[in-house]
Amino acid sequence: MLEVVLDSFHRLSAEADLILVEGAGSPAEINLRERDIANMGFARASGTPVALVGDIDRGHVIAALVGAHAVLDVDDRAMIKGFLINRFRGDPALFDEGRRQIARRTGWSDLGMAPWLAAADRLPAEDAVVLERGRACSLGDRVRIARAAMANLGQLRRLRPLNADPAVDFAFVPPGRPLPADADLIVLPGSKATLSDLAMMRSEGWDIDLMSHVRHGGRVLGLCGGYQMLGRRVADPLGIEGAPGSAEGLGLLDVETTLGRRQDAQPGVRAPRSGGQAVTGYEIHLGETTGAGAARPFLIHADGRHDGAVSPDGRVAGSYVHGLFRRRRGARRTPAPLGVRSAGGDHSARVERPWTILPRCSPAPSTSTPSPGSPDCDRLGPLFEPPAIAPVDSALARALRAKIDGLAKPPGALGDLEDLAVRIGLIQSRLDPAVDRVRAYVFAATTG
Repeated sequence: MLEVVLDSFHRLSAEADLILVEGAGSPAEINLRERDIANMGFARASGTPVALVGDIDRGHVIAALVGAHAVLDVDDRAMIKGFLINRFRGDPALFDEGRRQIARRTGWSDLGMAPWLAAADRLPAEDAVVLERGRACSLGDRVRIARAAMANLGQLRRLRPLNADPAVDFAFVPPGRPLPADADLIVLPGSKATLSDLAMMRSEGWDIDLMSHVRHGGRVLGLCGGYQMLGRRVADPLGIEGAPGSAEGLGLLDVETTLGRRQDAQPGVRAPRSGGQAVTGYEIHLGETTGAGAARPFLIHADGRHDGAVSPDGRVAGSYVHGLFRRRRGARRTPAPLGVRSAGGDHSARVERPWTILPRCSPAPSTSTPSPGSPDCDRLGPLFEPPAIAPVDSALARALRAKIDGLAKPPGALGDLEDLAVRIGLIQSRLDPAVDRVRAYVFAATTG
């Protein structure tokens, strides 16, 4: 598997100037190191330098960073170029000695400290890492929506708009708990292993809860893998998501799904509803879903293609379109045919706002620091800052241009190459710019 990951990395490296690699879990899980492809195993194999981030809000950050240094082997340890303290609250000076101790005990560079940023809570969480708690109970006339937290769930962030909707009481239902009997709508999310999660639903008894919910007039919405589970059968003959096999579905929609190697991806889908009101989203899924139920589509695309299915009584629906709840109109209109109301807030705008706050909370040296008590970010201390970029040396630029013009050629004859040579000289602050690797360029042209 590491070879496949490295192939992808090298392919991206050929296309991008900068690649940010996010690890998973901890770099110091030495019990898993032999088969690791997500942390130090990948860093070593790809030659990628590592910045180790410690979350001080969780506590024990000194022990975590110094302890990681203690248990890592020498070669893994050498890949870590520095540490960064994240999510600090209060006066940064209070942790100056802590940072000095970490640097002294590890030998790693102190890359700085980032503040607690309340607005960051609006950013999407990593799939399956943080299952936000739903509100404890329905209040007033708010609609209650429950979502089953399956083991291989995908696209967790796509339901976050519902969790942030003031008109919705949204609950994530973890394993070991029944699906709530008083929910207005139960959502089956996307899955990275549909057959496995379908088996989990049955082992948890959620299939029985779901049938009872529908019998008592409740609504159900399945998204992507959740839509596939709502059909009569799911088959994975090629073993795309695990061992080859098939299983009976929940039987709430008259469709069947066969997983295949071809992945359908339709970015930027604009999908008018059957009722004519438009919503936006995108498709990305494996397999083909067919059956009589597909004649009652949940969405009809602008090009006439049908998506999803709806039960004859209109209480159960499935769709392959993601991102339906992000925009104001989609959040309000998508649940409406299932009898569910939404305030329809624009979640995309809520998510974008933290990115406008971050520059103020991570100022470059020339910018001012927000005052204490700012509602968006706490008082700031030393942060991880990029090095200051010096202004262009005008005198050097003129000298470089004069030197190039004095070569045995007409002035400007090499066009953009001359401009490039000047830029390289300015970057290197030298009159005789050089590159690391020697390359030969052959130019041929008719000269008359």
